[in-house]
Amino acid sequence: MTVEKKKIELAELGITPEQLQQADEQAAFIECATAHAPDGKQFWYYLSIPPSKYAEYKQRHRDGGKLNPKEFGEVLACGWGANPPDDIRAEMKEEFGCDPSFEKDLKTAIEKELRNNSQ
Repeated sequence: MTVEKKKIELAELGITPEQLQQADEQAAFIECATAHAPDGKQFWYYLSIPPSKYAEYKQRHRDGGKLNPKEFGEVLACGWGANPPDDIRAEMKEEFGCDPSFEKDLKTAIEKELRNNSQ
């Protein structure tokens, strides 16, 4: 089975360029992720990503290619290693409401809802 990757255009989503610009000015996605420096050393970062760049960021991160977080938004915090220290996690949660399990919890809730609706 072949999965075709398709770039979704704004018009398909019913979003105008003006609306996307307004979204960029009013909101951002905050992502905690890891990457590797050119020397192979692993680092973590919290990145504030404008909506207009989020899909491209997620795709590049998922594909595992070279990715400079600064190309996609503002680095809020970063450091060496696989995970941010607990004090940084607490600070990001307090200041921005970051929940490290949000994406996993959301996926679980959606899957549960889909199962319930299919019965």
